[in-house]
Parts: sequence; structure tokens; C-alpha cells
Amino acid sequence: MIKSKLVELLKQFDRKDWRAFSNYLHSPYFNKSEEVISLMELLKLKAEKSFPASEMKRATVFKEIFPNQPYNDKNLNHLMSQLFKHAERFLSIEAFEQDGILPDYYLLNTYVDRKLDKPYQLAFRRAQKKLNDSPYRDENYYFQEYLLEDIADKHFQAKELRQYDEHLERASAAFDRFYYTQKLKYLVAKLGWEKIISKPFERPMMEEVKSIIKNYDLLEVPQIKVYFQLLLMLTKQDSEPYYEELKDNLALYSKFFPKKELTNLYSFISNYCAEKIRKGDKKYTQELMDVYIKGLEDGFFLDDGMVSPWLFKNMVKLGIGLKNYSWTADFIANYSERLPEEKRKDAYYFNMADMFYAQKKYDEAIFYLNQVEFSDVHYSLGAKELLLRLYYTIGETEAFLSLVFSFRIYLKRNKLITSETKTAYDNFIRFVHQLHKNDAKKIEIIEEKINKTKLLIARNWLQQQVNLKRI
Repeated sequence: MIKSKLVELLKQFDRKDWRAFSNYLHSPYFNKSEEVISLMELLKLKAEKSFPASEMKRATVFKEIFPNQPYNDKNLNHLMSQLFKHAERFLSIEAFEQDGILPDYYLLNTYVDRKLDKPYQLAFRRAQKKLNDSPYRDENYYFQEYLLEDIADKHFQAKELRQYDEHLERASAAFDRFYYTQKLKYLVAKLGWEKIISKPFERPMMEEVKSIIKNYDLLEVPQIKVYFQLLLMLTKQDSEPYYEELKDNLALYSKFFPKKELTNLYSFISNYCAEKIRKGDKKYTQELMDVYIKGLEDGFFLDDGMVSPWLFKNMVKLGIGLKNYSWTADFIANYSERLPEEKRKDAYYFNMADMFYAQKKYDEAIFYLNQVEFSDVHYSLGAKELLLRLYYTIGETEAFLSLVFSFRIYLKRNKLITSETKTAYDNFIRFVHQLHKNDAKKIEIIEEKINKTKLLIARNWLQQQVNLKRI
């Protein structure tokens, strides 16, 4: 029973959910079965103990609900199915009640159908105020604005007056705002995914959408303006002006976007900067750092106050690349505490080592590397790679050769490392070992192999060592 869809769903309930679900089931409007309530109450108690497997056997649960009956698998399945359906309906009602003016819209529809004008007027004003008080101006806002104007048009039409209907015009305009906002989001999402996966998406009406938005004053809508600039940034050859406009307007209109959407939009901006850096445009290093700092300060790059290990590592790399070592040390100290607990120590020690290595403070770098516990395979790989570079740089031949051997064994035996990652690190070990042999006659051959090898860690560092060999 512990693996049933019912228990999997109920595992996501918090105390507030359980309290509301209990009230739901005790209402005869929704449920008239005492047995369903008994099962819910029992599972509620189990939930408080995190559903211990020893207490979740089907026969055990059945006996607690029906102490005087022999076990009946069919009856238990039926009871679990009923409770699951109630849980689904409860969650849908909860979501519906919290979905802006949607409950008001269906109430207004009922008032129009029943020709109840006074209650309609009161409910319409209430819904209108609720929508206007909404802090965001996203596609959901424009959709609900359309619904409200649409029901106002329906109410007007029910009066059978031969007069100009302003709500018809407003409903049409609101629908346009919703449609083109959502259409732009789909288009930029497709373009974003195309950079991750190899298969391209279809782009129906992209040019037509661009033309309509420019010609029908839709750029007055903040969200449309931002996504339109994002679309141009992703599709135009000369993209930098659109990047600048997007960044400026996103800062101007950020209050209209929910946190999750801001995270997504600034992810597009950070990916754009990262791509520019990969193509050799170093000015975007500071740009990317500024985007990350803003995301952390404003909170949209934090998840419940926590920073992702990926973002943490990227910011350290950027700080080192900018040679802003004081800032980098402070960042490592402050934000390592916001990493998942199991990654904090290794992240702190490894990144401090990386920073000291960049400053050529090799003793300090080795000290911090020796503190890494290798509890995470990615930090383990990074620490071994950095340590190998250190031993190579300071000429610790015995330690270097020992690590070359042990690193290869580690890659061969560790089943958590993907084959591509193993190949990239194995190639690095091979090339740094060849460079260590200090055969000047083979430098050109090694350089050619480095340039041609697709899967390779620390390519830039290896190329720097090749150039140093020529001096």
C-alpha cells in the first residue's frame, strides 16, 4: 500500500491540507461514507509518522478500519479508490478557489443565466476590484481580464438593447493581449529548447506575429514588450541592441512578473551572456556576473532561500575570471551556507582551493583541497583535476604520477560517472601526462590532438601549458 497512488498523493499534504481535506470529507455535500472518513483519519495518523512501511501493509490497514471483518482485498481497493477520487476533487477545488476571478466568473455566468441583475452588479464590481488588485500583469491576468469583459458582454446582450457595447470591444482587445502574450512565450520557449536539444521546433506564424505586434500597438503591454524584445534577441543577427532593451525594460517592468517568470526571463539573459563569453566576447563576463548578483539579491535565483550548486560554481568561476578575489572569497563564505547541506563543505573547500590556485597561492590551494571529503562525485572529479594541475605546476613529480595512476583507476571503477564525462577526464589526464614528459619535439603533435579532441576537460588550461612549453 505504501507505493499506491493514494499514499503517494497524500505524502504531499501538509498540516493545512489535511485539516482542509478533513473538513471536505466531513461535509455530506461531498461525502456520505463513514468508511472513507475512517481511512482518511487512519492515513492522517500514518502521515504524522511519515507512513512507516511496517504499518502500511494492506492487511494491517484493513484490520484497523474493519477490526471484526476478514481481510477483503476488493473492498480495500474500492475504499482507496474512493478516497483517491475525493483527494483529487479536493485539490481541484482548492486550486479553483485560489485562481483569481475564476470562481467569480462562473458565479457571474449563473447570475446572467438566471437574470439576477442586482447580485450580478455587486459580484462584477467585486471581481473587477480583485483583478485590478492583482500585482502581476502576466498571461493569466489578461486571460481573466478577457473572461470578465466577455461575461459583461453576455450580460449586456441579455438586455437585448440596440446600443454600442463597449464590453465587446474590451473583450476582443483583452483576448488579443492574452493570445499574443502566450504566443510569444511559446515561441521563445521553443527557441530556448532548440539550444539544448538537437531537434528544431516548428515556428508557425513567427513573422506574422512580429508584424501584428508592431502594427497594432501591442507593445504598450509590458509583458508583450519584454517577450517581443526577447524574441528579437534570440532571432536577430545583430542581437546586442535587443539585449540592452530587454535588460532595461525587464528592470523597469519586473514588478509585473511573478518570481518564477522572472527566473525564466533572467535565465534567457544569463544564457545569452554565457554564449557570448564562449564566443570570446569577454565584456559579457561582468554582464553575466551582474545578472547573477541581481538574481540573488532580488531572490528570483534563490529557491526557498537556497542557491543551486550550479549557480554557486558559476559565480565563483566568474569572480576568479574577473580577478575579483576579495569579492569571490566573501561570496564563497556567505553563499556556501545557502547550498544543500550535503554539498556545503565540499563546495566551500573546493572553491576556496580554486580561487587560491588562480592567485598562484599553491600551498593554500593544496590545504583546502585536502579538506574536500569527496562526498559528491562532481566535486571529487573537480578536486582531482585541480590537484593534478597543481602538482604539474609546482613540479611535484612523484605526487603527480601517483595521482595520474589513481585518477585513472577512479574513473574506471566509479559507476556514477557517465561515459562521456569519463572520456573527457581521461583525455585530460592523457594530455597533461604527455606535457609532463616535457618532450619539446612532440608539442606540435600534442597541441593538434588537444584541438581535435571533442570531449576534454580544462582545454584552455592545456593550451596555455602548450604555449608555455614554446617559450
